[in-house]
This record gives sequence, C-alpha cells and structure tokens, in this order.
Amino acid sequence: EDFLDCLASCILETKDEFTEAIGISFAGLVHSETGVVIKAPNIEILSGFNLKEYLEKLFLIPVTIENDAALMTYAEAQIGIAKGESPVLGITFGTGIGCGLVVNGKIYNGHQGFSMELGHIFPSLERTQELETIFGLHGMQKYILDHTGEKMAGHLHDRFPVWNEETEGIFTPLLKDFSKILYNLTILLNPSI
Repeated sequence: EDFLDCLASCILETKDEFTEAIGISFAGLVHSETGVVIKAPNIEILSGFNLKEYLEKLFLIPVTIENDAALMTYAEAQIGIAKGESPVLGITFGTGIGCGLVVNGKIYNGHQGFSMELGHIFPSLERTQELETIFGLHGMQKYILDHTGEKMAGHLHDRFPVWNEETEGIFTPLLKDFSKILYNLTILLNPSI
C-alpha cells in the first residue's frame, strides 16, 4: 500500500485538468494489454496485481503500462539512434537486465502480452540462476565480492572507472559468458540495430 500511495501521490503532483491518460514504465514482467503485474522483482507486493485497473479506477482516465526496457527500445526506434530501423533490439542493465524488441515501429509483446524478458532466462544448462541474478546489480556485487574480497557499494563504474589489467582479469570470464548470450540473440532475432 505504501508504494501505491506514493505512486498515486506522484501522479497527482503531475496530473492536471488537461491530462488525458497516464503512462507507466514498469521494471518487471507486466501484461501490456491487461496491466497485470506478472512479476515485480523490485516491488514484490505488486506481483499478480492489476495496476492498470487500480489506477484507472482511481484517476478515471486511461492507463497504459509497459515494460521499461521495451519503452527504452521503442524510444530509440522512434527518435533515437535506431530511428527508421527494424527490428530494433535494446538491452538495459541496472538492478536487473531488461530487453525490448521493436518490429516495424511496434513493441513486440508476444502472445501473452509480454516478451523479451532476457533477465529471466537461464544462460546455460549448467546454470541454475536466471540471467539477471548473475548480471544484475546484486549478482555483480556478489561476483565482485567473490573475485576481489571487496564489498561493492554504488555503481560498477565507481569502483572500476577504467579498463586495465585488474578489470580485465575480473570481468573477462563474465563478459565472455554474456557475449555468447548476445550472439545467440543476434542469431535468433537478426536485429537491424
């Protein structure tokens, strides 16, 4: 409830009499048509919750909810570096790993209203963790602790601002693993950019 109250408060601060609709960029699995949050790793209490319906009842205007990485990719395809390209693949790194695909100017959401959840796949048959558990913020913090003995606070670039022998030794195995995933995505989707 605290999150929903905070969200409603933020919307009220920006909404005025000319506001015709609300758009939400959401980090997690969300059914883009129904607005049901399928999985919310950062706000677990929302898993299974119909955020679209809740906000539409509260504000009495249409609400659109879409995955944040899908919207980032859409923005790049519409007005950014990938303008005019198709298909466009976008990957985000943060607390987790996000991915979006835009084909012919439209976000590809798959059959059930969500797709391209790169962070929630298993990178190999040997690994029992989802990709974002390994390459997301908490996974990277654990990886650095395991390989340097140091607890990482803040962003990766704060601790490792330059590429040198130390960073090469620490990150090359991890980057090789991730480059295989990118290669597979490229072969599978054949994006323009």
